[in-house]
Parts: sequence; C-alpha cells; structure tokens
Amino acid sequence: MRVSNVAINRAANVDDVLKAIDQVIPFIELPDLVVQVPAPPKLNGAGVTAINVGARLGVLGEPIAVAGQAGIGDALRDMVAVVKGDGVELDRGKGSDVLGHPLNAVVWLAQDMARNGQAMKVGDLISLGSFSKLMPPKPGLAVEVQYQGLPGNPVVKVSFK
Repeated sequence: MRVSNVAINRAANVDDVLKAIDQVIPFIELPDLVVQVPAPPKLNGAGVTAINVGARLGVLGEPIAVAGQAGIGDALRDMVAVVKGDGVELDRGKGSDVLGHPLNAVVWLAQDMARNGQAMKVGDLISLGSFSKLMPPKPGLAVEVQYQGLPGNPVVKVSFK
C-alpha cells in the first residue's frame, strides 16, 4: 500500500485505512529467515519488529489506484494469492488470512507506531505481511504470485540467479 494521507496514523478500521491510501501494489516479499522455521516459541512482537519481520527485499508489481475501484476493500479481503515456482503451485493464501483483513495489519501498525512516538508519512510503502508460508529464494527458481480477485488479477514475477 502507499500512504496518501497522514490520517492513516489515526486509522481505527479498514475504512479509515482505505481513505488514507492511494495505491494497492502487488508485491513479492523476499524473506531472510534469520530465525528457525517455524518461529521459535519465544519470538514476540518486539523480536519480530527487530528482525524486520524477516523481510529483506521485495519485488513490486504494477500499482492499482484505489480511487474509482468500487469494492477494493472487499477485493483485498477476498483475494487469493497463488504462489508458483517454476510453474508449479507452491502455496496459496487469502487476504483474510492476515488478521481477518490485510488492512487490519495497517491499523495495528499505526497503533504500534503511535505508542512508540512514530508515524507514517505520505508516500510511505507498507507491506501487509505474507499471504503464504515463508519460502526463502533459491538459485535458479522462477517465482510468480497471482493476486486473484484484485482488479486485473495482477501477477508479479521474479527469477533468482
């Protein structure tokens, strides 16, 4: 997501977030699993934040303008992200797998940042989290994520050397 209004810092629900973003950007998050998988039992919110949720880099797809997209909130909740590696489905997940609605992750983030005296700024990009299991990149693998149910059913692709 791309922040378009600092009101996002006061977001209390999905509708508040939708009013404060101007783009939904399909994205492949590239993890750097600095902890054992599954996560160690003592990993808490502070620990997850300290390791940047295990994210290192990412691949951006084509932005989708929020303005003029009737039902974009429902589409985000109901979409299915299908992860394929070398043409074979590796995993899939729904938007609702992230806190019931992926924009709830932004609400949580805004509240957590406020508790720490921080705020999002116009133009900030926000990753909503993972819709599938974490899969570290492997040399030679070609990956694509299809965002079924978002406007245009976008696909983001990346190949690893």
